[in-house]
Amino acid sequence: MYKLHTIAVWLHIISAIYWLGAILFILTALAPVLRTQPSIVVPPIMDGVHKRVRRNVFAAIIVFVVTGIFNMYYRGLFDTSVLLKSSYGRIFLLKMFPVAIMFILYFSAPALMKRFSSQKDEENCAGESACCEMEEGPKPGNKVFAILHVIALVSGLLAVFLGVTLRG
Repeated sequence: MYKLHTIAVWLHIISAIYWLGAILFILTALAPVLRTQPSIVVPPIMDGVHKRVRRNVFAAIIVFVVTGIFNMYYRGLFDTSVLLKSSYGRIFLLKMFPVAIMFILYFSAPALMKRFSSQKDEENCAGESACCEMEEGPKPGNKVFAILHVIALVSGLLAVFLGVTLRG
């Protein structure tokens, strides 16, 4: 059982690294480069990258959840007395808050981005003859995009910190 637990822990860590790595890549490499590009080329690139990254992150989330549940079982956290009365269980419960934030952001981000992007289109493109995609400057969707990714990153790093605390 210990070997299976060790494999589950490693898969859990690798899936978390991939998820946080995807966030870091988008925040520190992709987004800054695309900010300097004409607005007309950004949507197709971002759509393609987001579809691929979201699909891979979803697979990592599945591994993350399955290994997390197994690790809970292995550590005895299905027993409420262990979960609620031990320091290990309390730290684990605390870790679930930033993890929950990351899950909520992952599953709600597309709807939020669509909402803020369509608001901008309605506000700025109504009755205009020029193509709004050629418009330059800060866009409300970009700010929301950055804020969501920063919140996810901070939440993920906090979850990692708490996870490392559990190993000690």
